[in-house]
Amino acid sequence: MMSHVLKRMFLALGLLMLWAMQGHAQEGPTLLWPIEGKQAGEDILYRPQDYIDRELNLDNLFIQAPEGSQVVCPTDAVVRSISLSYYSSLTQTMGFPLGGDFGVAVAEVKAKYASRLGPIRYLAAQIGLKMKDGSTIYISGLRPARPFKTGQRVSRGELLGTVLYSYHKINEPSISLSISSAQGKPRDPMTPFGLKTTYKAPVVSKPKATLSRAEAEADYRQLAQAIRELYPSLEDLMSLDEYDRFVEAEIARLPLQLSRREFGRILSRYNRQIHDSHLFIDWQTSSSPRTPMIPEIMPSKVGGKLVALLASKRLERYIGREITHINGRSLSELEALEDVGQRHIYDAGVRSVLERNHFLKYFFTEGIQLSRKRESDPIRMTFADGEVLDVPMLKQDINKPLYGQSLQGYARVQRVNRHKDRFDLRVLSDTTAYIGLSTFELNEVETDSIVAFIREMTRRRQPALVIDLRNNPGGAVEVLEAITNELLPRERVAVKSYSMVNAVAFDTPTLNLVQGEPIFEGYKPIEGRRGLYLLPQSQEASPEGEERTTEVYPGRVYVLTDAGSASASTELAGSIKRNRRGLVIGRETQSAYHCFTAQKFANVGLKHSHFYAVIPLVRCVFDETVDERFPRGRGVMPDLHIPLSLEEVHSEGDYLLERTLQQIRQDLRTGDTSIHP
Repeated sequence: MMSHVLKRMFLALGLLMLWAMQGHAQEGPTLLWPIEGKQAGEDILYRPQDYIDRELNLDNLFIQAPEGSQVVCPTDAVVRSISLSYYSSLTQTMGFPLGGDFGVAVAEVKAKYASRLGPIRYLAAQIGLKMKDGSTIYISGLRPARPFKTGQRVSRGELLGTVLYSYHKINEPSISLSISSAQGKPRDPMTPFGLKTTYKAPVVSKPKATLSRAEAEADYRQLAQAIRELYPSLEDLMSLDEYDRFVEAEIARLPLQLSRREFGRILSRYNRQIHDSHLFIDWQTSSSPRTPMIPEIMPSKVGGKLVALLASKRLERYIGREITHINGRSLSELEALEDVGQRHIYDAGVRSVLERNHFLKYFFTEGIQLSRKRESDPIRMTFADGEVLDVPMLKQDINKPLYGQSLQGYARVQRVNRHKDRFDLRVLSDTTAYIGLSTFELNEVETDSIVAFIREMTRRRQPALVIDLRNNPGGAVEVLEAITNELLPRERVAVKSYSMVNAVAFDTPTLNLVQGEPIFEGYKPIEGRRGLYLLPQSQEASPEGEERTTEVYPGRVYVLTDAGSASASTELAGSIKRNRRGLVIGRETQSAYHCFTAQKFANVGLKHSHFYAVIPLVRCVFDETVDERFPRGRGVMPDLHIPLSLEEVHSEGDYLLERTLQQIRQDLRTGDTSIHP
């Protein structure tokens, strides 16, 4: 009989051989060559590192084939994108929607953009195919075989289309193929086909750890000038003269030498002044993962006071008690110091973002951090009744949370409505249905399923529909319109809307735009006003498009919002409130109601520090009405405001949703269908 030791040896050897076989298999070709009937590597025109008319090709495979040759799917995948594309260079492309007939779409683009395109034969479809590992294959130069929808599944070997022309510097009919990682970075397009690769991964230079004053000033001025030229909503925050004075004062404070981390903190001060729900300034520096030190009692700013929000089981009797001083400093003294620890992504006078930051993260503000010499120092808390307590700092064990079950409620406020599949459709009861939207970045198949759900609730005459937009950062306008059209009638409250930009083209060097190339054609000046404007063709209340063939949802809509509801979430909540279709419940949205800056973005990389900024370019004005319901500079204000509270953090369920369901039951019981001011 085989001994136990020998059995384990043979089992280990078998597993090792299986692992080796799998590893060997993975090294071979895994993708099907995209030209039907051809072998991998056949008829390649250009490989990575080849030059095309003195232009270096970094990560594309250009494959020749007779026009009309069939292009097949290299692997089982999901359609991530489908569009018309025209490549003006190997790194710059113009993209246009492709939702229906290919020939019609080409004709429309040609009629509108002929002056900006070369030969029209190089305007072709590009399809993005998301693979199981999260990476995406992009194939360009196609005439699609049929209309594709994003989110649609396609199979290995399935016909995608036929060959057209891929790039205006290549005379032969061809397609181009590239692969990007799940993180959007270029990948080798040759090895997955079993080919000897010529691809070279881009070398990312390591940023300097220390900057001279001249380098820091150069980066600061680069950012400041980019914002001044590109960002059209600067004067919502301050006049241009005030801005220039602020920039010069900050530059004057720069030391002769500073670390990259210190420069990041200086950029954070800039970010405090120039804040926008769509403006992202990367001033964070990476740090090695570590177990955080947190106090055994977590202080929070609630209703203008400091209170004990969370505590260990040993000190849970202190939860809810008011704190007058921390390490000898009062609330006003702590807040006199700059709050460097928070990002400031909100518009104009929106208050909910700072309220939530102070509610959840007050311990991490600079005022408290500067009151301690070392991370491990205890926190001395003085309570309103005069008691003084030295609160120990302890390491947070993920497997055994310091604050026990209360930590779940704390985390829920920050992560509620973040669904794994990006949305959640449920019928909660005979009266109420629920749509949880984590994002508006949904594909067409996902959008269709949400629209179908709303139409089913319309057919059932479901009295109440909850749309949860908490922690939803926004996304695609097409998704917003598809959902809005199911909820609002064609005859809507008339608004004055328009778009505004600073200029047609820009001189600022960016990572994603061609310097000096027109990107805002059609925008016109208006006498007496700065910038350029694009007015809608009609200011009528009804949206453009075909007449509706289906009924609008007839029931009451309840929209949940909070400080994480931005962009499209704000617009949807604002539309429901403006047209009095239901109640907005919760907290003020992150983006402003009247307008926010978005649509097109410029990515600006700072030369010396390697920090970067993503700057929105289009001021989108939705409604100029200012009144008590829609105060100037604020987000969508809820009809039923439910402030953050200790009760919500320490509740076992979804506190805000439960409050909403109570309101629905009350409204249905009383028959109240009025919209509260």
